Amino acid sequence: MNKKTTLPPEGVEGIETIEDILAMAKDEKREILRLWKERKAREAKSGRGGKRQPSGKFESA
Repeated sequence: MNKKTTLPPEGVEGIETIEDILAMAKDEKREILRLWKERKAREAKSGRGGKRQPSGKFESA
C-alpha cells in the first residue's frame, strides 16, 4: 500500500477533539505526529516558546 497521506487543509490546527484523532488512520496519525515534532523543533531553534526574561531575552524552558 503506497497511499499518500492527506491532511486537512488547515493542518494540525484543524484537530479539535480526541474523536478527530481516533477517526484517523494509523498512517495519518504518524504524519500528524511528525509534523507536530517538526514544528516544535523549528520553534525551539527560532527561540520561540522560551520564557521571557526581564531583560527581554529568552531562556529555554
